Amino acid sequence: MSFLAFAYKDTASAESAYESVWEAWKERAPEARKLNLGAIGERRDAVQGLNASMDEGSKGMIAQVRVGTVILLITGEAAPKVDMADTLITKFATTFSERAQEAQK
Repeated sequence: MSFLAFAYKDTASAESAYESVWEAWKERAPEARKLNLGAIGERRDAVQGLNASMDEGSKGMIAQVRVGTVILLITGEAAPKVDMADTLITKFATTFSERAQEAQK
């Protein structure tokens, strides 16, 4: 798993950047389908598809969550025949979102 945090000066700036950040990253999981992250953050998106190598049976997942002034991006990849549950990225996204909320209080 990889994690990126983009911090902005205010909530409006983070919201304004959200869509362009998502558009730049979501394509890194070819043949993707949407994943449901549940009710975390103010805004969230996630997809699961092939990993960047596009090998048959591989898996790539990307999740993005906005929490206040921060956009969190979580990525994960698995080679063919390596199991990676869809819930794994949800667990990481939830944990990092909760910590981002605490840090902004």
